[in-house]
Amino acid sequence: MDQLPLMLMWDEIERLMALRGIPSRDALADAASISKSTLYKVSKSKFQPSMANLGKLCGALGCGPGDLLRHGKSAKAK
Repeated sequence: MDQLPLMLMWDEIERLMALRGIPSRDALADAASISKSTLYKVSKSKFQPSMANLGKLCGALGCGPGDLLRHGKSAKAK
């Protein structure tokens, strides 16, 4: 069975960062307790975040997973 094509929408993360006053990717990594190198790789679509890291990002951004994920191949991550 194929995996569902869920894509992390980095542009939505950036929008929420601006709304929450988080000035940089490094500041988000600190707020979410995620390593800066991991968050960099996620932001460049090198890999998708683990469920644990997705939860940490949601906690830091004050949102739910559905706010950051889109279904389908047309949901291109930045």
